[in-house]
Amino acid sequence: MARDYGGSEFNTEGQIRTAAEMCRLRQEFFYLAFAAFLREAEFVHVMPERDYRSARETVRRYRDSADGTPWEPLATDSGAFAAAGQDNGHSV
Repeated sequence: MARDYGGSEFNTEGQIRTAAEMCRLRQEFFYLAFAAFLREAEFVHVMPERDYRSARETVRRYRDSADGTPWEPLATDSGAFAAAGQDNGHSV
């Protein structure tokens, strides 16, 4: 995200959607990308059927289990959305 859109704390829905598609994230997990990179008010607008805090906790739990690093928000080069064992050339 930082490489393609600059180093801001949060990103837009379009930026996140594009990055998720480039990383081939399955659509059923887009809500996790939105939770990681959108403010709560924007998340609720984009994903009204999902709970922001629960989604962020899910991302945090899986992120922490990967390398033990605390989360808030995801590091710009975390690789959290890349397929395991694959390097598709796109960093989030």
